[in-house]
Amino acid sequence: MRCLPLILLTATLSLALACGERRADNNADAGKKTYDTGGGTKLDTGGSVTDGPVAGDVGGGTVDSSGPLPDAAQSDTAPPTPDQQVLPPDLGPAKKCFVDAQCGGYKCSSGVCRKACYSSSHCATGFACDYKNRCVKKIPCKDDKPCGKYACYKSGKYCYPYCYYDSYCSAGNVCKNNQCQPANKCTADAQCAGFTCNTVKGICRAYCSSSVPCANGYICNGSSKCVKQVTCKDDKPCNGYRCITTYNICRTSCSSSSSHCAKGYSCSSSKCIKNIPCKDDKPCKGFRCDTGNKICRTRCIPYLPNQCASGYACYSWQCVPK
Repeated sequence: MRCLPLILLTATLSLALACGERRADNNADAGKKTYDTGGGTKLDTGGSVTDGPVAGDVGGGTVDSSGPLPDAAQSDTAPPTPDQQVLPPDLGPAKKCFVDAQCGGYKCSSGVCRKACYSSSHCATGFACDYKNRCVKKIPCKDDKPCGKYACYKSGKYCYPYCYYDSYCSAGNVCKNNQCQPANKCTADAQCAGFTCNTVKGICRAYCSSSVPCANGYICNGSSKCVKQVTCKDDKPCNGYRCITTYNICRTSCSSSSSHCAKGYSCSSSKCIKNIPCKDDKPCKGFRCDTGNKICRTRCIPYLPNQCASGYACYSWQCVPK
């Protein structure tokens, strides 16, 4: 019987690593992309606050990679799940149901219709979860022609309803804020507002990662956006992040330990956010109150009990409405 806790812990960790239907969609096309590369340095900020550049970057800018997180959009080989998007609240009276057909594209769950999706498993058959956490009707396809700005997900034989990478978009379009949008043409990085120019295709990239750097003077933040590199001597100009005093630059993303955040801030989904004081769960927006430190928690561990406030469940490290 003494082995039972270890067995339960192993099962819990296995479940926490499981992915939804959309993760399978993401991996299907993850290997399609190629990039033109150049020389430069990589800023490794995954350890202590005095970490500095090391050799090995693939472009002219720098990359602030605070270490891999289950909910970090920093790697081309491990795309984020839709659960990292800003989630709309599941507000209003619940509509009772017996079958999915009564729910307008959403799943009937425990006798009530869902009103938002965080993966396509929350949608009825024939529907998929889009970039706004809505269940939308799948558009059947064999190629990109019926998909507009999006590409055809050929394994599923329907058009992508969202994007994480440019490979999810049809020719002449790029992925911006999980939507496929017309690409800006370019011949050099200077035309791309901090992002790099894909000189092979002649279009500006719209995201950055550990293998897709930013233009010189810019750095990749926890949201895969290129932001202006800020110089510093202390944390004051860093908008909640720590200053790497060895190199006099501000961090732009963080790890789960919050050691990359300034005093009064905590790390949530690779971003430093201002601490919310609390005595109970009420001000914590679905998270639990850390009564020891008297601040709201900013993340949760899936499949473990009591991770979120009443009425919320832990989904991909975030507390979302049940």
